[in-house]
Amino acid sequence: LIPKIFSAWDMDDNESLDSREILLGLSKYCNERGVTYMPNEIMAIFHDVDRDHDGELDSREFAIFVTRFTSVLGIHMPDFAGFMIAELEEERKMADGWKLLPELFHLWDFDGSEYISRTELSLALNDYSRAEGLKLDQRRIDRHFYEADRDHDNQLTLREFSVFICQFSEDVEIDVIDVVEGLIDVLEEMTKIRKGWALMPRLFCVFDSDRSNSIDRHELNRGLHRYCEKEQYTLNASLVDRIFDETDCNGDEGLDEREFAAFMAKFADTTKVNLESLTSFLIQDVIQTKKNEEGWLLLPKLFEVLDYDGSGSLERREVASGLEHFCKATGRRLNAKATRTLFEEADDNGDCSLDQREFSVFLSKWADRNSVSLEELAAFMLENIPLSLKVYDSVRRMWRSSSIRY
Repeated sequence: LIPKIFSAWDMDDNESLDSREILLGLSKYCNERGVTYMPNEIMAIFHDVDRDHDGELDSREFAIFVTRFTSVLGIHMPDFAGFMIAELEEERKMADGWKLLPELFHLWDFDGSEYISRTELSLALNDYSRAEGLKLDQRRIDRHFYEADRDHDNQLTLREFSVFICQFSEDVEIDVIDVVEGLIDVLEEMTKIRKGWALMPRLFCVFDSDRSNSIDRHELNRGLHRYCEKEQYTLNASLVDRIFDETDCNGDEGLDEREFAAFMAKFADTTKVNLESLTSFLIQDVIQTKKNEEGWLLLPKLFEVLDYDGSGSLERREVASGLEHFCKATGRRLNAKATRTLFEEADDNGDCSLDQREFSVFLSKWADRNSVSLEELAAFMLENIPLSLKVYDSVRRMWRSSSIRY
């Protein structure tokens, strides 16, 4: 048992105990059990077993100290060991909780004022109490706040906040470390939600593709469907319609910026989705979708240029030459086998060539598989096709325009 006592007693984990740590621990046991002791007597034992006279006891010296101390005072070793291990572990939890208090205070200080107001305090406490199944007595919370607020300015400094948390922990009969860790979890979630709200104006802007200052059901469902696909979550269309109707205050079948923000918050809360994660994904997804749409607009032009023989179809060699050039310029390695598979999948009629529609499907899938924007790929290939193709294309255009036959 003695090694366990030593480990629990060594609060600073320096593998030694000084006289102050020894006296603090022993005083708790003796006061609790009604044991009378003389500090001078304890210190005499301490100095006697401190063989190297460094003012600290290592684990071997501590074992000798405990044996002599319990013998002199007539203390039952198992009782002493059980009490000290339990008491010291509780103290360690308290110490760990105190170490986390600055982090908790920083998270709770929503406006960065270095103070926590009564309103800020209530916001997180209410969420924490719901998560823990606690029923808060607001009068007791107000009393703890008043007692901790020494200067009575209706806000708490870090020191005053620490006092409040200790009082709150005692009141709800939960260890300080557990209260602090639980509150940190609640506040981190609240921070994510606030970040999600901060992204709402930008999300509304990218969603509003027709610049009508209103988002209809189609625009909304399209983005949410892609998010749910990524998260492997089945989108409940009736739920979306219900939330849409609830937040469309004027019933005009479109959501303005305020209504849109209310919809997203309600959707995230109902489906237990992180609001920040949802808004961040949707912003990136809509931007990427728009780039892909712009890329699709370039594909007919790209097909015409790559089809330098004017056959109305592209062979695998013609397609591969453009992709090889793109991969070389962007530091990628062209996977010939995967490219051939995509080519064969897009070649619906199996004639070993791609018409314009098949080519568009192929290039879109290739860009998606290689995490490349379709717009970036198409624009690069148009700008950087081999010079010989550009020359041939120019000659072909001249030939068409002048009706010259060769």
